[in-house]
Amino acid sequence: MIKRPRAHELEDLSRNKLHQAFNSVGWTVEDLGKDYGEDCLVRVFENGVATPFTFFVQAKSSDHIESYIDKERRHVTYPVATDHIEHWKKFWEPVILTVWDSVNDVTYWESIQTFMEGHASGPLAKTMRVKVPIDNTLDEEGLKRILARTKSRHYRFEQEQVGAKILIDLLEKELDITISYDAQAGILFITEKDGSAKLIAFGRYAEQVNRLAISLGVSHERVIEESVSFMRKTVEAFSEGSELVVASSEGTILQRFPSLEDLLRHVERAAEVGDEEE
Repeated sequence: MIKRPRAHELEDLSRNKLHQAFNSVGWTVEDLGKDYGEDCLVRVFENGVATPFTFFVQAKSSDHIESYIDKERRHVTYPVATDHIEHWKKFWEPVILTVWDSVNDVTYWESIQTFMEGHASGPLAKTMRVKVPIDNTLDEEGLKRILARTKSRHYRFEQEQVGAKILIDLLEKELDITISYDAQAGILFITEKDGSAKLIAFGRYAEQVNRLAISLGVSHERVIEESVSFMRKTVEAFSEGSELVVASSEGTILQRFPSLEDLLRHVERAAEVGDEEE
């Protein structure tokens, strides 16, 4: 007689508990078939209306929860594969680890990203014990807190933009300078009161500058100076009605850009393709 493993029963029961909890507040739960670490995707609805908020869940369970509770009885310390955690740190959406205590019918939860924010860096083993607070239970309050964390994580880019704007305004006032900042492009442009300016590269732009510096055998500053000079001349040429033509050493025309808009569109597409290939 073929007997069903208890682990399989627990997995299904714990997922059913999650469906019940999330459905009770009108959220939808999609079970993810392939085991990449995420078991469910939850979509948040408010008053029956779809929102842009989603989060992933990794569902765990145990018949012997006491074996995972720490000595202080403050956390359920559950082992999770380190490679999964390192992967989830990069997610835009929160990843919620849930642990269902089958004996007491209680589901504990913690956001992996929140746990990692307070986790000291150091040598990584194959598994990490995620500390799930005992008072993080999947009840009405817990669902509200998960929603708050989900919204906060989705809004973090806007929050970072606001913070950067406040800091820039403060620096401009205190140092009597003008700052142009583009986080996506990786450019920080500082103009002094006397008109002198300095460009600082970071992120994707800094990587491009580094590659060019190594390839051409010149300093990073030289690459930035030449690129800024080239762009200034290019903008001036386009404003005078000229077009940019790229030709081979034999004189064969390879590309033609009738306007600055065409050139910027090409640069944007090339940068996106380059990001995907890295």
